Amino acid sequence: MLISVTTVYLGLIFSSDFRSIVCRKTMQKTKKVQQVDKSVKYLIATALFLYVLHLLGAEQGLRIIDLDRECSLGTVYSAFLLLLVSLLCFSLSKIRKKVSEKRYFSFLTALFAVISMDELQEFHRQLPKYLVEAVTGSDIGYTYGNTVVWVAVLAPIMIAVFIMIIKYSYSFFPKKARWYALAGVIFWGVAVALEGTIGVDIIPRTVESGLEEVFEMLGTVLFGASASTSLQIEQKESNAC
Repeated sequence: MLISVTTVYLGLIFSSDFRSIVCRKTMQKTKKVQQVDKSVKYLIATALFLYVLHLLGAEQGLRIIDLDRECSLGTVYSAFLLLLVSLLCFSLSKIRKKVSEKRYFSFLTALFAVISMDELQEFHRQLPKYLVEAVTGSDIGYTYGNTVVWVAVLAPIMIAVFIMIIKYSYSFFPKKARWYALAGVIFWGVAVALEGTIGVDIIPRTVESGLEEVFEMLGTVLFGASASTSLQIEQKESNAC
């Protein structure tokens, strides 16, 4: 199902009608946003509120507010944020003139779309188990397998992606938007570190899994603020011309 939904979404992206509608609507919304900082505060407050619910619900076993469960309120909210950033990057890919910038934002559009779908199904959490079993021929346990695969395989890939985002965001985002992007990458980095150590009992699992999701949300909000700020600046410059 996840593959089907992702395929449909990416197929829409390549549709010229869909591209024109999304770009027009996003730019219309961007014109109405006067203070990105205010929107960021509301989105961050929502993420923190969901974390508090997660801690309270963990004792009661309430799946709907458990950030460590797929399709809970928190994961749906996180998926929404990722999809929103995907659409913002999509709009940037349409209005940029340089080929290198178009390719960069098109890549981010697809990346955030796939991660948004993964947030609901969490197939990345099964990846360590499958990789370990494929290499060793046996199940060596989630905790050890998760740590080994994250440190040896997934973490280097994520670090490479983070470096790419920092490098090109510095070049392709206006100065005012760069700090949001940098802060977003920092929060994502912390989330990846927490993801790789879940189950090692460094801190209680309920606290750690919740923090991992919250840091991921905060990183997404901040990077989205970077993209939104960039759209606002470019819209103002366009109107000024």
